[in-house]
Amino acid sequence: MRDLSSLFLDYGPALWLALLGGFIALVVLHLQLMARVNRMLLQYQRLTRGGGGGNLEEVLDRHLASAERTAERVDELDRANQEIAATLRRAVQNVGLVRFNPFHDTGGDQSFSIALLDGSNDGIVVSSLFSRSETRVFAKAVQDGNSKYKLTDEEIQAIRLATDSGEDD
Repeated sequence: MRDLSSLFLDYGPALWLALLGGFIALVVLHLQLMARVNRMLLQYQRLTRGGGGGNLEEVLDRHLASAERTAERVDELDRANQEIAATLRRAVQNVGLVRFNPFHDTGGDQSFSIALLDGSNDGIVVSSLFSRSETRVFAKAVQDGNSKYKLTDEEIQAIRLATDSGEDD
């Protein structure tokens, strides 16, 4: 017992300082852990706040269900987009118009050729010939920018204007 008593007398202040240092270190650690726990608690509350509260598992289940609904909707929109794109490929996209005067006894460029083509350069070329006594209209099918019918220079020019306008896209 005497050895213990002399040990405290010799090293007492150093032991008290060591104990005080350890206590301060533990208090600092405790404060850091409390701050970390409070941050985690705030994050948890923020996660569970939206959509009716509940525990984290319920929140995650709701979020997963919402993500699945969103994925299904994206798939629906993708299918609709593909249908629209397929439809638009057949819509008139390229137009070429040439006005001309085939007869010198009429005034102005009253006659015309117009090419109406889709994205594949398929469609029609329509020509109207205006004269003093009558107007004639002709239509010719166009496939891939060409026609199996004999084309006039103006019809060829209208098709070229239409196909050139489609190259800008």
